[in-house]
Amino acid sequence: MAKQVAEDHGFTPFELLDENGSMTLKVSNYRVISENYVGAGMANYDFMLVLSHFKGHAMAGFGGAIKNISIGLGSAEGKAWIHSGGTSKSNIWGGDQTAFTESMAEAASTVQEYYGDRIIYINVMNRLSVDCDCDGNPAEPDIHDIGILASHDPVALDQACVDLVYQAEGNASLVKRIESRNGIHTLEHAEEIGIGSRTYEMVDIEEGTLTSSLEPLKAAGLPPIGDRGAEMSDVWNVLNREFVYLWYYFDIQLRQIFWYWVIGMAIGSLISVFAKDKIHGLFSRMQGKKLGLLGIIPACLLGIASPLCMYGTIPIAASFRKHGMREDWLAAFMMASILLNPQLIIYSAALGVTALTVRIVTCFICGCAAGLFVFLFYRDKEFFNFDGFEERASRDTHPNLLIRYLLNLWRNIKATGLYFLFGILLSALFQRYVSQDVMVDVFGGNEA
Repeated sequence: MAKQVAEDHGFTPFELLDENGSMTLKVSNYRVISENYVGAGMANYDFMLVLSHFKGHAMAGFGGAIKNISIGLGSAEGKAWIHSGGTSKSNIWGGDQTAFTESMAEAASTVQEYYGDRIIYINVMNRLSVDCDCDGNPAEPDIHDIGILASHDPVALDQACVDLVYQAEGNASLVKRIESRNGIHTLEHAEEIGIGSRTYEMVDIEEGTLTSSLEPLKAAGLPPIGDRGAEMSDVWNVLNREFVYLWYYFDIQLRQIFWYWVIGMAIGSLISVFAKDKIHGLFSRMQGKKLGLLGIIPACLLGIASPLCMYGTIPIAASFRKHGMREDWLAAFMMASILLNPQLIIYSAALGVTALTVRIVTCFICGCAAGLFVFLFYRDKEFFNFDGFEERASRDTHPNLLIRYLLNLWRNIKATGLYFLFGILLSALFQRYVSQDVMVDVFGGNEA
């Protein structure tokens, strides 16, 4: 997939550094990660020229030389390792922001040490969007062409670029992005661990010795970089390019979450076949307890543990109500059961511990709130009307327990499989065509 994209953009021959796995580089001076994982193909090169497009970034604040030799050279597991602050080799989300920025610096230090004086850094400062080039739909740049900078010191180089951004006209959006992500801390930590210095001397090449960055393109009869898409007049080529990008996003997310879905289905079916009746029995036996309003707490917890979705919960709830279950308890049970179940808990784990904790806690709060509202506002009148909802006979009746379990698992896969794939497709479309900047403006960034 990556090779196809490279070929489509004229980069041939091309080597994908991690196509044969990773190699490990030890971090000499670290606070967060003791190892860095780069593509094994890096061992084939004894010199490196790092050409970076300096611009903003939705997570790092900005991207330049440091980000290019850390995230850019990282293998698939190395990228996740840095993004997560050394907590995961498969999930890039949910890491602490300070740990992320320091991990970038520490990973970059291993590459700098690996090559020594056999590495040169060039940063191109043109069309500086607040978004990374990896964003399929980046925001239009507010800063256009500043120039090209080069150095043997990646810290000095990135610091000089940041300083030029602060001096440029129309810099408000990019400055806000850098500051909101504490992007400068990457350079602070990089200097602290000895990669380079934030103090530098700027040497200008004599005016007139270099042509404009657009002149070579004009001389070759090519449109500016930003207009290259105009060449794609052939509809098939455009569709093929978009398919490559969409498949890339789809494939990454499918591989990240697929096994969580499988494990969620397996655990959900286990609970449905072997523990569902016990959970519902515990809820039924609560009627004999004098718990009062506090009964919404265990009712909410049992709702979370119940493997049923909304359509399965309503007939069960109708049966509970028919046998005299308190409505506030029932409201707590139903709300929690609809919002969360064991399968969804496993899926949420794919997003990291923080996201999982937030989902469980908010579900519990919503369940308790539903029970409390029914208690306060419907104490003397009926809230639920379950006329027409009757509990269906269980389909988990096969005498062989293994076959009973496998049949339940197959029903779960059939019921959720297409929605699971469709959800990943929607996410791929979202990543490709919705600007990260829009989401940051609406929901805020990862500024922890």
